[in-house]
Amino acid sequence: QINHAVLTCRDPSHMPKDILSHPKTHAFPVSANDEESVASVAKYVKTHLNGKLNAVVHVAGVLHDEQVYPETSITKVKRDAMMHSFEVNSVFPAMTAKHFLPLLKAAAASPDDSGEPVYAALSARIGSIGDNRLGGWVSYRASKAALNQLIKTLAIEGSRVKPRPVVAVGIHPGTCVTDLTAPFRKNVDPATVRSAERGAEDIWKIVATASAQGVSGKCVAYDGTIVPP
Repeated sequence: QINHAVLTCRDPSHMPKDILSHPKTHAFPVSANDEESVASVAKYVKTHLNGKLNAVVHVAGVLHDEQVYPETSITKVKRDAMMHSFEVNSVFPAMTAKHFLPLLKAAAASPDDSGEPVYAALSARIGSIGDNRLGGWVSYRASKAALNQLIKTLAIEGSRVKPRPVVAVGIHPGTCVTDLTAPFRKNVDPATVRSAERGAEDIWKIVATASAQGVSGKCVAYDGTIVPP
């Protein structure tokens, strides 16, 4: 059961109206290159929503846009494009963790809450060092590997929270029908491509069961399997 949902994106006016009009929905604009926009959401939660969160799910990421496209070789890497990948895929989730971890810790310490609060971020199997067999996609691959390290580090810090720890988990959502995967789905077995709605269900299932499954610090695939570090 969700008491309140705090939603963020670049432009909340694009969210479905039935979601925006729900009395327990709180929507805010947030930008990957604006830490203050993240801090302001955390401040709102602290001031208006009892200062605690039971789950934070960071789903923002970039594979391609007007600034970056997956490289086929290290010789194709452009400094600004790689910095952009790291800003969105690595630094941005670090900033959400920085500002929202105190709210997760507050839930962990509250006698009114049960279970272990969870910080989750969408990673990718391609960020696995041990699973890298093809090379390429240098900026995206490296930025997601950095995210996986962030998740591991956050899990260690979260394990020290008392009386209940804060769980941190990376999630590999697989290939879903989204703008991010559109240019590449032709190379994927159609039987493995899932709808965005099914992808969202799989993500939430991992978040809801992360504590019981003992996966803190790991990257979990949509089917529940562990992605090698």
